[in-house]
Amino acid sequence: MKTLLTLTKQTTSCLRVFPLSTASMQMFGVLAGLGLQEYDSAPAALFFWVPIGWFGSVISAALSFDFVWQLEHGQVPQIGRSLKRLQEKLLPLLLESLIIGVPIILGSLLVLPGLYFFTIYLFVPGLVMVRPPSPAFSYLAESTLLARGRFFKLMFFSAAVFVASYLSYLYPIPNPFQNASWEQTGTFALRFFSCLFLNGGINIFAGFLFARIMKGGNSLK
Repeated sequence: MKTLLTLTKQTTSCLRVFPLSTASMQMFGVLAGLGLQEYDSAPAALFFWVPIGWFGSVISAALSFDFVWQLEHGQVPQIGRSLKRLQEKLLPLLLESLIIGVPIILGSLLVLPGLYFFTIYLFVPGLVMVRPPSPAFSYLAESTLLARGRFFKLMFFSAAVFVASYLSYLYPIPNPFQNASWEQTGTFALRFFSCLFLNGGINIFAGFLFARIMKGGNSLK
């Protein structure tokens, strides 16, 4: 419980001090999600938008991990620095997101397998960003190792992410260009920025969790 409160406090502080940076890093995932929800009724389009949505989410997570990593290592975090590192690591990050995306997305159809794979591969984006270039499956192995002994506690976090994703599907962001009105536009803005900060909170929390474990914090065990 003490660890949870500490991570929550760190996340809240980061959101308060760096609101624009935190929100802007989530644009990749949220905008890709908008495309996915717009075409979710067209089966053929899902083959395009599901990978795009997943890649966007992984990129947002990777940026957030790196942003927190800077903060936790005594630097003033800069989104420009994170974007530069993303540019350097983009190809291995996309490869890793493809490798872990298949079991997570397919497993999500049965819920529990998706939760399992999401939990053990939770730290892959962070490892790609902060580790030297390594063979593709070494990131998966290290993430699985980091989850060992903490699996069920980490799975609660994964379950919260799944619930948030499900709720965002139930209450999609309305398209402001269809039946445009002030009310529609206001609803769009409210839900869009809510998604930015919700995703930001989730990714920044995961970033602090990752940094804590990488530093050897054992209270999650």
